[in-house]
Amino acid sequence: MYIKKIGGLSDARNAGLNYATGDYICFIDSDDIISSDYVMKLYKTITENDADIAECDFQRFYDKNSILQLDKIQVNEEILILSSYEMLKERLYNKRYTTRTTVVWNKMYKRQLYDEIRFPKGKIHEDEFTTYKVISNASKIVVIPEKLHYYRQNQEGIMKGCKEFFKDKGQIEIYNMANIRYHSKLINNYCLTKKYMKNSEDIQKKLIQEIRSNYKTIKCVKFSTNFIYIFVNIFPDLYYYIWKIIRKKYNP
Repeated sequence: MYIKKIGGLSDARNAGLNYATGDYICFIDSDDIISSDYVMKLYKTITENDADIAECDFQRFYDKNSILQLDKIQVNEEILILSSYEMLKERLYNKRYTTRTTVVWNKMYKRQLYDEIRFPKGKIHEDEFTTYKVISNASKIVVIPEKLHYYRQNQEGIMKGCKEFFKDKGQIEIYNMANIRYHSKLINNYCLTKKYMKNSEDIQKKLIQEIRSNYKTIKCVKFSTNFIYIFVNIFPDLYYYIWKIIRKKYNP
């Protein structure tokens, strides 16, 4: 085990890559949870198929007692064997698969894929700066449908820290952009919580309170977007039902 000074997520991952000597590598964020057979299943998948990358699905959650089930239809999917071109073309920019394809923590990699690649320091969502490069280096990727990684859905989230960072720096234009993104994330989290989490009334209430409070800080937003924000403030339940209909239409 190697212990280093705090230097951010990218710095920690890069340190792991620098110290790694094995044939395969995984990345697991400290606030997430993995299934007890996460490593075994990914290792079995990558070795039995002589693949460069093995990818599993994931579940979102707020705490250990409230696993948030998403896209249940994916449970019935078959194992996919893809080339790097197919992975990039069919999944990276497909809304249904973008998140699970972009993130690094639901995959096992041949270590050599990272020989010339490191995570950029000082970037937010640093996965987006590296994953496409790693996939491009791969010849074969195997995707399994099992949800083996549990991704903690933080109510505050990185976007809130991001917007406050720009506010403190006096970069108001960027702060406003980050604040709009954060607000949209809040609304989406409210809908996901309401749809998938049982007995989550308290969480829903807190999210609505944060949405209404944060709306007061929103500036420089388009008329259509502002209309949606006002609608959510006044009729959150009705907005949820509209959201659910739209989601069903585009994610049957």
